[in-house]
Amino acid sequence: FILAMAGFVIAFRSGKPVLRFVAWYGILLACLYSAIPYKTPWCVVAMLYPLALLAGVAAERLVRLWRPAVLVLLATATTYTACQAWLASTRYSSDPRNQWVYAQTGNGVYKIRDSVEACAQAAAQGHQVAVDIYSPENLWPLPWYLRGYPNVRWWRAVPADGPPAPILLASPAMEPDLIRKLYESPPPGERELYMQMFPEYVELRPGVEIRGYVSKQLWDRLQQRH
Repeated sequence: FILAMAGFVIAFRSGKPVLRFVAWYGILLACLYSAIPYKTPWCVVAMLYPLALLAGVAAERLVRLWRPAVLVLLATATTYTACQAWLASTRYSSDPRNQWVYAQTGNGVYKIRDSVEACAQAAAQGHQVAVDIYSPENLWPLPWYLRGYPNVRWWRAVPADGPPAPILLASPAMEPDLIRKLYESPPPGERELYMQMFPEYVELRPGVEIRGYVSKQLWDRLQQRH
């Protein structure tokens, strides 16, 4: 950013139309994204293009003036930003402390994916097995990870009619209605016990818990496989 500010000065002092165009392009983008109320990290990406070009202009000018010192400074800055980029995309990729993450998906999505896959392998229908998902929230990217299951049904409310699927995923808020559907609505003799799919707390995103349930019949087949 500091180099880019120096690049703005160089661009307006030079007589090169291309540099001035890049400078005005960056200024207009910054004003535009500052004015609109929609604020997300990826909006910054559009402004990075002109800033990076102007920073390169400033770096080239500084290298010509003070080559040894500037090269050391640029090498240090590059190493620092490279380390920051690596940490942000690996160790802290789903950490709430990472300010560049927006509604990030946590590692819990892999637990959900692998558990559903294990149940599907144990089911007689395989990947054709029915999966019911009850949630009023946006559970993306769960649809992507379950794209190989053609019989996934998404519900924003728990319907009273119709049999439940052998595999159930639900938000905690849907649990009371789901319990009524499983154990109160069916007549005696037609109720099936459901087992918990996850032995521990599982989040899709920070604060978005997902609970899983498997029919007792499918649970027994799953245990036999293990």
